[in-house]
Amino acid sequence: MNYTIYIIGICIVMFIFELFFNSLVPILSFNPANALNMPWQFITAMFIHANFMHLFANMFVLFFFGIKLERLIGGANFIKVFFISGIVGNIAYLLYSDYTNTYIPALGASGAISGVLGTLTILEPNMKIVMFPLPIPIKLKTATMVFAIFEIICVLFSILPSIGHICHLGGLFTGIFFGKMFKKNTYKSNIYFY
Repeated sequence: MNYTIYIIGICIVMFIFELFFNSLVPILSFNPANALNMPWQFITAMFIHANFMHLFANMFVLFFFGIKLERLIGGANFIKVFFISGIVGNIAYLLYSDYTNTYIPALGASGAISGVLGTLTILEPNMKIVMFPLPIPIKLKTATMVFAIFEIICVLFSILPSIGHICHLGGLFTGIFFGKMFKKNTYKSNIYFY
């Protein structure tokens, strides 16, 4: 059973559902002002996306990294990484919203996918990937470090405030934690695109 493909399928179905029933998006998206009263939002927000490009970018990254990680750690462990990283990412966003007193609803699988990236980085740090827009393969650990530094800078200086950078970081560090737990096994590297 390939959970990565199932998650991608659910996200695509939910996106089509959003097009016809847009009034449900506020109920399913993660609203830090109401999340404790609507706890399902910690999970449902992972499966809805703002627009086609948001969906496409997330599913593209999840397809390549998710399938690879799932092969390494198994379906059950993959599901744990995905969901727990996504939930922790949303908790980080909730705490950040309280701290900054800005309660903007958020949606998307980016926090969960960042967790997948974090776990895979620990298990396969030297795996070669192509990171847009660089045309040459680089090590996954380098790409992840660049990603993390970029996200931290965006949080500190409020760059691209419409993106949930803190959610990405929460998911990423959760994934790194999982990766360290799974580190006991050694795997072979491949080239993937990011």
